[in-house]
Amino acid sequence: QGAVRQGSTLVALVFVLSAAASACLGWLTRPADRVAVIGFSAGGIAVNEYIATAGRMFALESDFRAAIAVYGGTARLSGYAERDIPLMQIVASEDERFRRICEFYGETTPTEVHVIEGAYHAFDQPQLTRMIHYVGFDMVYSYGATREAQTLVRRFLARHLQ
Repeated sequence: QGAVRQGSTLVALVFVLSAAASACLGWLTRPADRVAVIGFSAGGIAVNEYIATAGRMFALESDFRAAIAVYGGTARLSGYAERDIPLMQIVASEDERFRRICEFYGETTPTEVHVIEGAYHAFDQPQLTRMIHYVGFDMVYSYGATREAQTLVRRFLARHLQ
């Protein structure tokens, strides 16, 4: 029952995060032709499950022009297609749970996937100065992985937000 409660909480959190991102976009000046969305961990799940595929799931067109999920997983990208907004996944090589999912969708959908070698979940969190294990993830900060992810994000946005 604890696992069900935790899973239900995560689903609710992911939906709230995606709704908040959409609400923020609505607040921005129109047209929002240079606005992308990025999510980390649960935020990455929100990007994958509700924002990147909004057109397919809700019969709506996403106002975001690109989406990036950083160490976020999903089980709902099987229908992701070229018609959806450009989507990039950045995942750590040592984040086995999400890495396998991202690699699968990178091979079976037009999702752009980058695996950062030697990095763990939450690699961009400088407060994680030593390895911790939390909610099934090994986490530790990596300056190199963070810089690599920043470079990937800049290049992706330069291509898709012109």
